[in-house]
Amino acid sequence: MHKKEKSNKRDILITFSIILFLLALFMAIISTSKVTAKKEELLEYRENSYIDYEVKEDNNININFNYNFLTNKKISFDYDYDITASVIARNKETDKNMYYNQIILMPSKKIGEVDTATYNINESLNINYEEYNKIVKEKLNKQDLTKIDAYMEISLNTNTISNNFSEKMQVNSNTLVKIPLLKDNILITKNELKEKNYLIGVKDVLIKNKKLFAIAIIMASLSSIILIIAFITFLINPTTKNNYHKEYKKVIKLLKEYDELIEVIYEMPNFKNKKIIEVNDIDDFITLRDKYELAITLVSLENFLIFIMIDNNNIWKYAIEMKK
Repeated sequence: MHKKEKSNKRDILITFSIILFLLALFMAIISTSKVTAKKEELLEYRENSYIDYEVKEDNNININFNYNFLTNKKISFDYDYDITASVIARNKETDKNMYYNQIILMPSKKIGEVDTATYNINESLNINYEEYNKIVKEKLNKQDLTKIDAYMEISLNTNTISNNFSEKMQVNSNTLVKIPLLKDNILITKNELKEKNYLIGVKDVLIKNKKLFAIAIIMASLSSIILIIAFITFLINPTTKNNYHKEYKKVIKLLKEYDELIEVIYEMPNFKNKKIIEVNDIDDFITLRDKYELAITLVSLENFLIFIMIDNNNIWKYAIEMKK
């Protein structure tokens, strides 16, 4: 009976201490003149581009670039773009670069701060095909032109920047048209953008209702305590080991079914300037792989297997500990 009373007193003291701490936290936040918080947001952006062209009888080529940038929410950003032409000539047998020159067809156009969810670029230009043919012939007049692979790449280069987030969002894209030179027939190839990208940003948010924010902090603290207790319970729960084995079996299945798509390395690459997105469930990782048809890199370390998929500037990462 004495031990039970002692235990009850201890529980009351712990409860009182927690309540006192939360009240102190509440008062401290209320007295703060300015309150800001870090809010993690998932910004989804999509870009696509289309190219139309017409080859006229005099071999002049009209090209139209149409580029679209869309986001899932209204944000503030700047963007700029230009159009360049790269004239390239290589030896077919040695693959040696015989001539290279980059020409600015349209100087950079910078659009100031825009507060919207989408923007469009639509630009047309005329290419004098014979003029560029003549340039290559003059530069390589002592070469056997039948051994030369010459072409020009015309590129719409876009750069989108947003400072809405603590880490600057920057998206660079190129829409290309490849035109062969020194040919009787002009066979043009296009490289258009048709893809989806994701970016996680952290944004500073001013909390106007400080009392409400303080109450939210207290609720979050209480939630954290409950989560810690739940986590400890989870750690001592015998089902934890079974869950690990289920996850491990799924990893083995991934290795078997996607064997040809997996590249194995033994050191963690440097992902500087990349955004790493942690995936905690192997099923979610496989779903992402199938959805975006990405290659998988397996980093085999002493105690961990780390699966990585690269999607432009984003890194999807799933890790599992190799328990003995």
